[in-house]
Amino acid sequence: MLPTLQGNLGSPTGINDRGQIVGYGPSASGGGAFLHENGVTRQLPGDLAIARAISEAGHVVGSTTGSRGAMWSPDGTLSIICTPVQPAVNYTSTCGAWGVNTEGIAVGWKSDKYGQYTKAYKWSLAGF
Repeated sequence: MLPTLQGNLGSPTGINDRGQIVGYGPSASGGGAFLHENGVTRQLPGDLAIARAISEAGHVVGSTTGSRGAMWSPDGTLSIICTPVQPAVNYTSTCGAWGVNTEGIAVGWKSDKYGQYTKAYKWSLAGF
């Protein structure tokens, strides 16, 4: 079994050729994204709640607790790469990243103000 943040509870969601695994699950602090490498699992710092993918270079993408798309860089920096649109009254708008390549270019989605229709997006830390 893969050790996660709290025993083996949680969901691994991505792996790269270097054997680094990312995912999310419960933790002593409530829950969040994790990185498993070299036999050790650690919670990724910052507001990253769900880690969905990891590149060969070690960039991790996912979503924050505030439904924003984010990228965690190997140097420890967490960058917001997408922010939801202002939702309509009584609705929730979200966005998030699902994949990332070695150059740090991420792909994901962003919903409309009603949280229903999503559109595909591409982001990088250099901006698109």
